[in-house]
Amino acid sequence: MLKAGLIGCGSMGGGHLGNYYRFNREGDLLRLTCVCDIRRERLDTVKQDTGEIRLYEDLDEMLANEALDMVTIALPTYLHKWATIKCLEHGIHVLCEKPMALTVEDCDEMIAAAKAADRQLLIGQVLRFEGDYQYLKKLADEKTWGDVVSVRFTRSSSAHAPMGWNNWFLTKELSGGGLYDLHIHDADMIRCVLGNPRAVTAMTRTSFEGSKNDAFAGIFHYDGPVVCAESDWSWKGLPFTADFVVNFERATLQLRRGVLELGTYENGLQPVDLSTVSGINTDNPYYSETKYLAECIRDGKENTFNPAFESRETIRLLHTIEESGNQGGKTVQF
Repeated sequence: MLKAGLIGCGSMGGGHLGNYYRFNREGDLLRLTCVCDIRRERLDTVKQDTGEIRLYEDLDEMLANEALDMVTIALPTYLHKWATIKCLEHGIHVLCEKPMALTVEDCDEMIAAAKAADRQLLIGQVLRFEGDYQYLKKLADEKTWGDVVSVRFTRSSSAHAPMGWNNWFLTKELSGGGLYDLHIHDADMIRCVLGNPRAVTAMTRTSFEGSKNDAFAGIFHYDGPVVCAESDWSWKGLPFTADFVVNFERATLQLRRGVLELGTYENGLQPVDLSTVSGINTDNPYYSETKYLAECIRDGKENTFNPAFESRETIRLLHTIEESGNQGGKTVQF
């Protein structure tokens, strides 16, 4: 059985922790043996009823004392490269939360470190493991309803300061702003489904002092489909939303408020039952991405489903969007 550690026990780390409890209860693939966070009050929330989980406030101490096969890194974005390379250099496989890093150069260093250590690096672009988005990709790849005609992704939330430990989410040097934390999901799925765009035209707006690109609207230039997206994490009091509408030649697929539906002229709008579709994940996608990496490690297989270079390219796309927004919506080649 693989031994795993969790680094970071904040909002995202807490979600990963719940999935690790599940792995511990299942007891056949991997076991969480330790958690690291500099905040003692976060460590005090770790439950011990699925087996002993050792607690550390210092990463170096944890790496020195534990014999780990893999770790999940759920730290603030600006610490991703530092923690990832440190763990890889200790011979540990890494699942690092998105965004991979804030610069393409940092991404390249992380990939190089994984190659030098001969260890796996998977970035948590979790929508690639989420059933609604997998079904979208399946329809596009197989041309079930013809070619993609148009695409619209929207993603919004209601952020307010302070947000995260020491307000790091709304500090542009630490998080990258709304583009890198919120829209990144849809940017990655646009690339996953359609490949790289030729160019991007974007408008951005900063709403919080010290942040950047809190609101975004853009057009992704492809030869064929019309593709647009928008994100805004400065909504006031409204719930988180993550929707899409993808129009094919003979049908339209819609995800709205968590409900996936397929529309045709013949049958109107009908709910999609993913449990009846082969090859589509219906489990918790965060659990599934962790399980996938663990199985790759156990079986000695390369991560071909979500390789780190894909996440690197999504960061490069965000830089292109930001460049366009900084120039007032000038079209920038990708």
